[in-house]
Formats: sequence, C-alpha cells, structure tokens
Amino acid sequence: MQKHFSLVLTLMAAVLIAGCAVKDPKDPRFVVAEGKGIKITRGQLDAEVNRALTNFGQGSRRPTGLPGVEHPKSDD
Repeated sequence: MQKHFSLVLTLMAAVLIAGCAVKDPKDPRFVVAEGKGIKITRGQLDAEVNRALTNFGQGSRRPTGLPGVEHPKSDD
C-alpha cells in the first residue's frame, strides 16, 4: 500500500513540476531545445544569434527568413 502511495505522490510531483514550466515562447526562460543533460533557453538562443549576426557584420538586425529556420515545416 505504501508503494502505491509513494508512486502516486511521485507522479503528482512530476505533473506539478511540468505544469510550472514557462509556457510563453517569448520569455527568456522558455526552453527551446533539450538534449542529454542540456537545456537551451530562449535567452541563450537569442544571445548566440545576436553574437553570430554581429560576427558577420549584421549587428542585431535579424534576417527576415530566420523565423522559418526556428520553426521547421511540418510533414503534412
């Protein structure tokens, strides 16, 4: 009985933690990529994109096609 109770508590905690994640894609804390032990936030991605654009002489001007790169097309 105690195993079932601890399992239920663990599952509830996991759901609550997942529910507290940042939902707004514009928020700098929003996770845009996740892998083996690494998470990339919107703020980190924006900082690296701006750094790359500065290195190529573009300053912080974003190319118009960049949003298409961030959101790949679906395979409909």
